[in-house]
Amino acid sequence: MVISVNDFLTYYYGITNVKLLEIDNGYMFDNYILQCINKDISEVMFYTQQYRIFHKVIINKFGNYFSHFYNKSYILMKVAFYIDRDTDIFDIEKLSAYKLLISMKKNYASIWNQKIATLEKINRTNSNLFGSDFYFFYGLARIAINYCRNVNYGNVRNGFCFRRFDKVKKISELYNPMNIHIAPIINNYAEYIKYNYFYNGIFYFDIYYDIEKFSFDELVLLIGKLLFPSYYFDIYENSGNIKNDEVVINRINQYLKNVKLVIGEIKKRHNNMPIISWITNLPL
Repeated sequence: MVISVNDFLTYYYGITNVKLLEIDNGYMFDNYILQCINKDISEVMFYTQQYRIFHKVIINKFGNYFSHFYNKSYILMKVAFYIDRDTDIFDIEKLSAYKLLISMKKNYASIWNQKIATLEKINRTNSNLFGSDFYFFYGLARIAINYCRNVNYGNVRNGFCFRRFDKVKKISELYNPMNIHIAPIINNYAEYIKYNYFYNGIFYFDIYYDIEKFSFDELVLLIGKLLFPSYYFDIYENSGNIKNDEVVINRINQYLKNVKLVIGEIKKRHNNMPIISWITNLPL
């Protein structure tokens, strides 16, 4: 017997005859989002119960926060507020401004070391998956790791962050607790800059304004995050093949030149800014 999404909504929530819009891992209708759970439900509930800015999880008729549908767990959320427009840098600044007194335990150098070690092993087994550019990006990841080793995380502010900007391009996505985790807020700016450059061709960084609003350690971490080739590695993880991706590969040289300019401006204000000669020797 085939049970439709509408039947599921009627059975668990008493909602009938709605027009469903398919979204990432779920559906949207009226001012609600039905989404497959992709993280610890207790983390989702922490965000929604402690902070009203996020979508509210609706309890089903059995008093549970999640419901089962074809061997998967779903939650129904009431959208906190619906604005039909794209997320911009001011929305990101507003989200990042919420102050959280939570210590940062994530070690990016260690996490990235494990990631590229795994990918290098895969590349040695089957180099056709990555093509000839792999070791260029592998070397870039190593430089990013060196920057992160210089960060004193005690001087880095933590807050609500998204992992990739393509998941929060709409306001309703930005305030979806399924898309949020707690991390250094500088992550939000790094991901916004990367996405806009590689997919829109715009390097969004106001050198004079943006440098002044971050601590020295946040700026060092920013450079590490900008240099780590997450979009290159994401292509493999999402599709299993990377060698034919021309967007990232064709734009990487100019992107690195832009990062070099940012490093130079930071160095003018913070003389102890780490300098990697491979980056600074890039011709402008």
